[in-house]
Amino acid sequence: LKLPKDSYIILYLGRLCAHAKAHPLSIYQAVSKTAMSCPGKNVILLECGVFNNKYSEEAYNDLARSTKNLNLKRLGGLINAKEEEKELALMAADVFVSPSDNIQETYGITVVEAMSAELPVIISDWNGYKDFVLDGETGYLIPTSYYLGSENSLDFIDIQYQLGLINHDYMIGLRSMTTCLDYNLMAERLIFLANNSQKRIEIGVNAKRYWRSRFSWDIVQKQLRDLWLELCIERTKAVSTKDQRSSVPPIKYLFDNYGTNEIKIKNSKFEVSSVNPDIIRHRLHNSLSSIIIGTSIDNLIEYLNQNQFLYITDLSYIGISIERQPLVISMLKKFGIIE
Repeated sequence: LKLPKDSYIILYLGRLCAHAKAHPLSIYQAVSKTAMSCPGKNVILLECGVFNNKYSEEAYNDLARSTKNLNLKRLGGLINAKEEEKELALMAADVFVSPSDNIQETYGITVVEAMSAELPVIISDWNGYKDFVLDGETGYLIPTSYYLGSENSLDFIDIQYQLGLINHDYMIGLRSMTTCLDYNLMAERLIFLANNSQKRIEIGVNAKRYWRSRFSWDIVQKQLRDLWLELCIERTKAVSTKDQRSSVPPIKYLFDNYGTNEIKIKNSKFEVSSVNPDIIRHRLHNSLSSIIIGTSIDNLIEYLNQNQFLYITDLSYIGISIERQPLVISMLKKFGIIE
């Protein structure tokens, strides 16, 4: 792989897809902060995966170039990395990261592969991911926050999707835009492991032991067979009731337990950070942020550039409807634009 031997290698292995897997911003920010905090180490982010198209590749590259102190190496690209390259990447890495923020992510086989390779894993506290890690023992879970709306009514994204105005790709992409990860905590974990090689080895050994006891094929195939039998029994006992939910349940009902915390807009005032609001318009997600914000996107960016605080009441004056405002606030939190 031609990587310097004295490097601290942070591996991301998986699809390189911002709208349907994991937005790279949190990884880039965390690795950048790690590099600045560890000036004596050659911190390298090794991406191993495949893009959907050339546009996505160029958008990723553009975001990486705009991130300070980010030393990025990539295996794959428009053509997926070879199996041999994936194996070499797992052997070369010091730590594995996968901050998934998407509702379609139910398992995450690359996390299991990293654990089997004796790597400490730093992953999002998200859906099936949270079952992989004993926090502090086999790796670290990074808290997630996401906006769910009401359990009893459809929100703006639900309605758009059910009416066929947006497709499935756009729907999951829009949901990911309102899911936030604590990249500062991710950086703290990366820095700690960079400076504590013995702990890194210890957690990696624990991860492999946990993989063998929970996720090796002998264990998993038996669990699947037991599940088939259990479901078969449950079906025979199932009784149809008149009290049934609508065939189109809201997102909160379906995904209520995916993340760590639900974003609830309680404050009417938010401090605007030093993050450039132009990130809202970045080509990697501009088509999604434009749907969430609507035609007032440029007005919002101008407002954020001119004000130290964002007031909820001002969003209406900018031209953002009340139904979209919680989604907009959640998206601004994701990008670190507001505290």
